[in-house]
Amino acid sequence: YIGIIHPIRAHILCNRRRIGLVVGLVWPVSILAGSPTFLFNRVQRGHPEVSVQYCMLSFPVDHDFYYLLFKFAEFGLFYVGPLVVQVVLYAIVSRQLFMGSEKLHRRLTVLDENGLAKERSSEALQARKGVVKMLIMSVIVYFISYSPQHVLLVYQTFRTAHFHDTWTVHVLVMIVAYVNSAANPILYSIFSQNFRQVPLSVKAEAKNFQTALCAWRLKIRRRKKKQEPRRQSTFSTSSRFGRLASLVPSANTDL
Repeated sequence: YIGIIHPIRAHILCNRRRIGLVVGLVWPVSILAGSPTFLFNRVQRGHPEVSVQYCMLSFPVDHDFYYLLFKFAEFGLFYVGPLVVQVVLYAIVSRQLFMGSEKLHRRLTVLDENGLAKERSSEALQARKGVVKMLIMSVIVYFISYSPQHVLLVYQTFRTAHFHDTWTVHVLVMIVAYVNSAANPILYSIFSQNFRQVPLSVKAEAKNFQTALCAWRLKIRRRKKKQEPRRQSTFSTSSRFGRLASLVPSANTDL
């Protein structure tokens, strides 16, 4: 949002100090949000007819009230809030991308392989359409990923059900929730040409690094080979000098 709506101020708004401040705020908020689960999770027995134990939130006082309060707070803070923010900001971004782009909407006439005239939109307009599609799909994937979890919460709120009756659904909705994180790189690869080029650039950089490393090793080997004849010649010269010195009688012997 900042990079598109405020491109000139982006380097000022996204400096290291503010990024560190945001990261420093995210961690305490995350710890605070997860502390009830850490403090009040207990191993409980299921239905008397089913010999199964499971881990579940168990508040010491007025469990039903505080459990619903905690879950609906999660529903508002981590589902409705982010969803509304995404919809609003992405709508502003989409509007900004197409504001003042009348020139981009002019269709270009190009010749195909057969020499026939064919109209198509400009590359800049196609890129902007790809960005808007990616934003819309990311919101849809987020909605699909986290909706089942909260639908199950509402269902359990108004209809009493034992845990062992819905534990399979619990597992499925948690897996679907994690799909959101796994789906984002796939969306970027589909709609962003620059993102698709990142693995190629990384591969090229890795190849260049490997080539440089091999050249460095080869240079060291050549240097060692050049130094070996010098050491051998030095050793042979010193040994020859030692043999000649042994043949010369010393002064003590003459005396």
